[in-house]
Amino acid sequence: MITCRYCCVIILLFLFCCIQTTLWACTSPVTLAGLGVYPPLTWKEKDKLRGASVTYIESILGQHGITGYTTRFAPWKRLLYQVRHGEVDILLGIRHNYEREKYLSYISPPITQAVQSVFISVNRAFEYQDWDSLRDKYGGSLNGISFGREFDQFAKENLHIEYAATIEQNFKKLDIGRIDYYLGPYMTTLIYLKLLEYEGRIISLPEHLVVLDEYIAVSKKSKCHDELYSIIENFKKMQKAGFMSSLIEEEFEYFFKTHGLTEMF
Repeated sequence: MITCRYCCVIILLFLFCCIQTTLWACTSPVTLAGLGVYPPLTWKEKDKLRGASVTYIESILGQHGITGYTTRFAPWKRLLYQVRHGEVDILLGIRHNYEREKYLSYISPPITQAVQSVFISVNRAFEYQDWDSLRDKYGGSLNGISFGREFDQFAKENLHIEYAATIEQNFKKLDIGRIDYYLGPYMTTLIYLKLLEYEGRIISLPEHLVVLDEYIAVSKKSKCHDELYSIIENFKKMQKAGFMSSLIEEEFEYFFKTHGLTEMF
């Protein structure tokens, strides 16, 4: 009996040490990053990143004893560079493609799905049926953006797309006729059409471009990479409980109130 109790104590101590070691690996601030213009998942509020994805991952990290973290926002191209080199630990609202698997570990299932749409100027409307409708036209989108492996490959082989650093730059080019269409997330783009006062001059086409999964991913060079599997487990529990869906609704409402928007779409 004594021997058995002794063995149990040793096992418990071993497990405790393992847990402590796991937690210790992330005692220095964890860096969370995402786009500063992608509500309700991520957006810039003063000098910090806010949004449903931020609150979501904070809750998961907190359950693992990781309370020290910083947030960062930047254009996608810069964020992808930073995550490749371990300057960013966790990337929020990232889409999956095979190239990014080289330096990112995606957490499944995705946090949400997002409809991607084609936006045009009302003064230069055209009929859109499918991707082939874009072949003879000039488009625009954000630097570093991905619309999934299939569309990315199609665009590379068949389309003319100019990439810009901001949504506003794309709106300006579309408004004056330098591009024929803009590709972007449906809800987020509608929000910025209101905020930047392009509503009514730029509209979305009725047929969506594609529906994409949005993920949280961890840099393979992150000091937190070993915690990935624990994070996945908590992630799945929250997903089943509808936690993310509630956060998305709450953050939409908060964004609208704080940006002087009176109604949803």
